[in-house]
Amino acid sequence: MQVYDAWAAYQLDRAVSLLGRALENASQELVEVGSGTNKKMEPKYEMEQLLDPLFRLPSSPTRADKERLALQKLKGLRGVKVWRGK
Repeated sequence: MQVYDAWAAYQLDRAVSLLGRALENASQELVEVGSGTNKKMEPKYEMEQLLDPLFRLPSSPTRADKERLALQKLKGLRGVKVWRGK
């Protein structure tokens, strides 16, 4: 395929680069599996998943999600009390 319009070629190049970066980053994500001394890191996604046209990467957490997670972590700490204001 050859694109003759410079602006369209630039936009296509950017789109392909963005997709490539997203796939590369997702392919390098790891998750911890197992427990105790059997813990190990494994890839979060398989390449077959990433290349499936119906597969969608999860969206980034919102600020509210991050705050909720931070509060959950605080609640789990010993000696920390969390209460709601009015």
